[in-house]
Amino acid sequence: MVYVYTKMYAGRLDYTKARKKLLRCRENYERAWSALQSRFTGTTCDQPRYVDNGNGTITDNLTGLAWEKKSDDGGIQDKDAGHSWSTGAPYNGDGTAFATFLTFGLNSAGFAGANDWRLPTLSELQTILLPEPYPCATSPCVPAVFDTDCAPGCTVTTCSCTQSGPSALYWSATGSGGDASAARYVSFYDGDVGFGPKAGGFHVRAVRGGW
Repeated sequence: MVYVYTKMYAGRLDYTKARKKLLRCRENYERAWSALQSRFTGTTCDQPRYVDNGNGTITDNLTGLAWEKKSDDGGIQDKDAGHSWSTGAPYNGDGTAFATFLTFGLNSAGFAGANDWRLPTLSELQTILLPEPYPCATSPCVPAVFDTDCAPGCTVTTCSCTQSGPSALYWSATGSGGDASAARYVSFYDGDVGFGPKAGGFHVRAVRGGW
């Protein structure tokens, strides 16, 4: 995926072609999981790819990443909360996504027994998009485990929420390359990828671990 992004944002790959290549990456992930399940019985491959851990997190057994679940309870992990990537020049990670959400909200509090929560890279964030052509027919464009029993007042241990409308833009930790004031995002509304101003109020989903 990184290779595709590099070519796309350097102007060496048409955006439509890039979307098709990214889709093939997601499709390959799905096929890889099926192959692992048939080859490695008696391991975590025997489990579903995504496992709700019951503590507000979801583990992806293919990538080894643990994802934070989102709530609908008005708290810091609420699916509707928006956060800035940066407050301004020099456009470092000093916005509320880092200072409020990650540092204060998750890591200082030891959410799910961990203090190494971070924003996912653009490639990591793409791994939880459904392998559907752009624009996704399913909204939100995520596996069901990331959008289950979401109702007003539910917490991260009782439900799993994902924004589903056109504003379902989620920050990654990946910058935009040539523009220091922008960072990459993934849309879980239609499966698009793009970049926006770091001062913007996009959504966030924390992650930790990986192979």
